[in-house]
Amino acid sequence: MDCNHRLRTPHARGIRIQLATQEQFAQQSRQLAIAESRMADLAKANQALARVSERLAARPDLAAFLHYVAQEAIAQLGAEAAILSVFEESRHVLQAVACGQEYRN
Repeated sequence: MDCNHRLRTPHARGIRIQLATQEQFAQQSRQLAIAESRMADLAKANQALARVSERLAARPDLAAFLHYVAQEAIAQLGAEAAILSVFEESRHVLQAVACGQEYRN
């Protein structure tokens, strides 16, 4: 009995199909993990947007609001600091309007 004959048996085909199915399952599992991570990131971003919107509605002072947005950006990105700038197109000037720094205890 030669090796080629053994690879053509139904059992060998079953093993190849099973391996392919396992690889497909592993790939689908990885894709699911990526999708779940993206969903968690989107949920986190949506919560941040809700907090920012609530803050603006409760306290319509622009300077305080922009400072809060900077703090929220720091929290969302895990950054140490943030600067919000506005580009004044007529003067070609980039002006900082708010900044924030991570609070460490």
